[in-house]
Amino acid sequence: MSRKPNSMGKSISTPTPNRKKKLWLVVVLALAVGGVFAYFRLKPELARAKADAIEAAKSPKMHVRDNLVRLSAMADDYFAKHPEAQSVVVKDLVQATPGATLPTPILGEAYDDLVISKNAASLKIKLADGGELTVPKH
Repeated sequence: MSRKPNSMGKSISTPTPNRKKKLWLVVVLALAVGGVFAYFRLKPELARAKADAIEAAKSPKMHVRDNLVRLSAMADDYFAKHPEAQSVVVKDLVQATPGATLPTPILGEAYDDLVISKNAASLKIKLADGGELTVPKH
C-alpha cells in the first residue's frame, strides 16, 4: 500500500495495483466455490424436475409404446433362457422375470393376455378406443 496525502494534508493508504488483483482473485474464487456448492446441492432437485418434465411431456400413446418396448426386451431375454419356447403370455413373462411388474394400462389396453411370439416382427396391442398400437420387436 502506498500513502498519499488527502485534501486536508493527512496521508491515506490506497491499495496498490497488485493488491487489487489479489483482492479480485479472492472475490472471484469465493463466488466460484459458492456456485459449485450451490450447484451440487441443487443438482438432484434439478435432475428430478427435468425427469418429471420429460415424463409429463410424453403422450399416453408414447407410454404404451414404451411399455411394449420394455415387454419386447423382456421377451427377448426370456426366449434366450428358454430356447424351446415359441411364445409367451405377458402375465407368465412377468412372473418369470425377477423384479418385473405388469405395466399399468394407460389407454385401456390389456397386457396380461398379450401373447408374444418368438419369431414375431412386431408387437401389437388393442386400445380401448378400438385403435391399435404396433412397435417393431427387437
